[in-house]
Amino acid sequence: ASGLAWLRAAQERPGDGMRWYGLAGVLLAGAVMSKYFAALLGFAYLVDVLRRRGTKAFGGLALAYACVLPAHAL
Repeated sequence: ASGLAWLRAAQERPGDGMRWYGLAGVLLAGAVMSKYFAALLGFAYLVDVLRRRGTKAFGGLALAYACVLPAHAL
């Protein structure tokens, strides 16, 4: 589900992209809490952002990672 939200955010629709990045981060946090192997999805997001190199993509990555941090602290 996190990957689908990430893909939706990457479609660059004006106005709702950051909401999808945040949702991707929250869903990624749930996945990481259930199985640490899901953290590889976070690395896939990093590769995608480095491939696209848009400022919105970097901001979205920061937002998604920020949503994962509280879950990682548990």
